[in-house]
Amino acid sequence: MRRAGSRFLRFVACLGPVVMHAQGAIICPRNFPVTGDIGLAKLKCVGASCVVNGGKAGGVRRHEFNTEPIVAGVEKGSPADGALRVGDTLMAVDGALITTRRAGERLANLQPGVPITLRIRRAGSALDLRLVPVRGCNLPDLSVIGREDRERPDR
Repeated sequence: MRRAGSRFLRFVACLGPVVMHAQGAIICPRNFPVTGDIGLAKLKCVGASCVVNGGKAGGVRRHEFNTEPIVAGVEKGSPADGALRVGDTLMAVDGALITTRRAGERLANLQPGVPITLRIRRAGSALDLRLVPVRGCNLPDLSVIGREDRERPDR
């Protein structure tokens, strides 16, 4: 589990890379199960507490967002590559606001081949993107920064 927020304003977490065996099997870091993955490499939350890959209540992984996260990285060659852009803001997942438990659980528990619709904000306009997850680990990195750091280019 990666947790960030409160007074630790510049926390960045990383679980590590996906390990591939010669046979093409996917091994995820820290014994996370292989799941659906759209290629969100990094998310950024500004001025709020966020959690990615939180507890597994009833076997369900969770992301929790107290604010709309900003896309800070996309994996090349992934379903999100060419669709999501660094700087896009995630607003909703399959119609549920990103700040709800339903959206956090949906985004954390993607299934390969089962489409997902993300509502994003890009340059002031709302867009709906339909992405089809592939087999992967779905372990985005997370940065949480304070509001005073929002405009700094190194964040």
